[in-house]
Amino acid sequence: MDRSEACRELAVGIVNHIINHYSLFNEDMISYLMPVLVQRLGGDVVCHGNNKSVDPVMGPLGERMFDQVPGVRQVITRVVAAWLMKLPDRYSYFHRLLPLILTSLCDEMPDLAAEAWELWQNIGEQYLLENEKDLKDTMDFLTQPPSHYPPEVRRPNLGCRTLVQRNAGKIIPALANELGDWQVDVRLKASQLLCQLVLNAETHLTHHLEKLLVAMYRAVQDDDARVVENVEKAAKYLAHFVPPNVTLSLVLPAMEDGVTHGHLKVLAEILWGSEKSALVEELEGVVNFLQRHDVCWQQSELSQRYLQNCMLAILTVCEESVQPVSQQFFNVTFPGAALGDTAVRNTAEELLMRLGQTEGCEPPHLVYSRHAGSLFQDLQLSLDTWIFNSPQRSIFQTLVEKLVSYDTVGPYLGIISSLMVYLTATDKDPRVKLSVYTSLALLLNTKNSPLGSCDELDTFRVTVVQEAGQQSDKSSLNENIGLSSRLQTTWFGQAQTVGHISHLFCNVILPGLVWQAGRTAETVRTSAVACLWAALQDPVPPSMVRVTDMCLPLVLGLVEDSARKTRLLACRALRALVQLARSGGRLNADLMHQVFPAVIKRLDDINNDVRVAAVKTVVTLYTPLPPDYDVQCSSALVDALYTTMLVHLDDPDPVFQGIMLDALKDVSHIHPRLLWEKLNNSLGNFRNTKDCSELLDHIKSLRDTSAT
Repeated sequence: MDRSEACRELAVGIVNHIINHYSLFNEDMISYLMPVLVQRLGGDVVCHGNNKSVDPVMGPLGERMFDQVPGVRQVITRVVAAWLMKLPDRYSYFHRLLPLILTSLCDEMPDLAAEAWELWQNIGEQYLLENEKDLKDTMDFLTQPPSHYPPEVRRPNLGCRTLVQRNAGKIIPALANELGDWQVDVRLKASQLLCQLVLNAETHLTHHLEKLLVAMYRAVQDDDARVVENVEKAAKYLAHFVPPNVTLSLVLPAMEDGVTHGHLKVLAEILWGSEKSALVEELEGVVNFLQRHDVCWQQSELSQRYLQNCMLAILTVCEESVQPVSQQFFNVTFPGAALGDTAVRNTAEELLMRLGQTEGCEPPHLVYSRHAGSLFQDLQLSLDTWIFNSPQRSIFQTLVEKLVSYDTVGPYLGIISSLMVYLTATDKDPRVKLSVYTSLALLLNTKNSPLGSCDELDTFRVTVVQEAGQQSDKSSLNENIGLSSRLQTTWFGQAQTVGHISHLFCNVILPGLVWQAGRTAETVRTSAVACLWAALQDPVPPSMVRVTDMCLPLVLGLVEDSARKTRLLACRALRALVQLARSGGRLNADLMHQVFPAVIKRLDDINNDVRVAAVKTVVTLYTPLPPDYDVQCSSALVDALYTTMLVHLDDPDPVFQGIMLDALKDVSHIHPRLLWEKLNNSLGNFRNTKDCSELLDHIKSLRDTSAT
């Protein structure tokens, strides 16, 4: 037997021998033995002494609960259990002893936790016997556990629950402080105690709920994952005992002054733990609060992730009962698809698909068509404050992308165009304009969908490229949004209705084509001309012919822009405008003379793609000739055309040589004799004699054909 064990046996023997007179020596013995043997001597020495010896021992005894040796914690658990059952005047010390035994129920060692559970049940049974008269009614009538009890959790007996319920008010203040302690071990023990306190106090925590929730908001953001897990578990347990109308009446007002991650995490667990019937009654209030812009439009990925956990809890618990608030659900969930990372966006998509299934949408993605109108209306309320980093900008762009990808954009073309008109006004953030043009290009490039042939898209195309220079009218915007919201259930084929409101929208593409200094303005021009080119793709509606005169001067200027991509897209758009003018009977000699000088210069461009686009534009311009084109009067321009093209027939790039050869064949019909003479006179200067001979043969065949 070692020395410490011998001292323990000696002290216990002395106490038992002089038990009737021990109180006279109790304090002196405790002061000598406490520093080294408190965990072994406490149970026997203190139990037989007066109550003054409890206070000095409690501090060192509690510290030993953090000991890394399981045997030490086991001894402390047994000592505390003995005190709770045998200590004189133990009722005065319940509030100090209960945290120790309750913490042992969550010990990391399963054997120790199981022993602590047995001891705790014995303590409760003894307390129940000692207070049988007071608890008689409860014992007789509350024999069955609550129907909504946490699954896979053992319920403590009535004595245990009553003991904790009567002392909870004294424990909670200290617990709340220790949840924010600077030591991780203390916070961990406090979070474990919190779980057991909730399971034992059950509904009697209502009076202390506000103070407890404040501590939980902070603790659930702890750096230690174990603390967070315990606090989340406690919040979920809490929802099983306290009805949601009580907890939500405290949680939601606490979020009024600012929503933190802690608020959202605790709220999510409360929603997960709530009973369906009780939560359904509070559902409207919850989702109405969560759809506030300062809550659901947060750009923090963590905030969106925790918010999605709230919505998943609502959808899982309430199931089909979520239908009456499906619009609010959509408004809360969709921003995650625009403001979060890839994981958050995928989760938002999954939630919305589940919402669509709950609502009976077939296919589920029709949920976007059903609910997008309300979100558009929310977005338009803050148009004046949009900047590039605004959440509204990301939400608008993503919503348009989703509607396009699911072929459900038709009913919203009017409201989308009105928002785009307002956002591309001259005084708006250039980066916002750029994002608008990106969305617009996506809309105009829609293929293999009803948009490709619907009347609404034709009207939309004309609307977004007409009447440059006008300022957007906010009152007109509001009028159109109201009308569009009434039309959102209408599908394609309502061209007259959309045409009635189309005159309200303007200034989307053309203002972006105007040259302005700066790199951002350069990018905006590129995006704007890309949208114009997309709007002019086949099939082009006949009503688009009237935009030719407005677009042409600006596009001709962009053909010489410093940005390579802008020049390339301008050449392509110019070719589309020429085709559109020809189909509408507007192409004449004057228009050709206006276009020719700008496009012929691009044959000398430093970028090969631009040169190829310019060649195609030249061919389109001169094939066929308009009725009023007089070749003799325009001989100087035709001569310049042939001269420039012949120079590039000898281009160093063999591929471009072939392109130019085909182009010369296409335009040789303008003045075959002039081309023959120019080529024949300079034949000796060409390295590319093979293509020259082929071109001469082609011209000869034309002359032979015309002669016959």
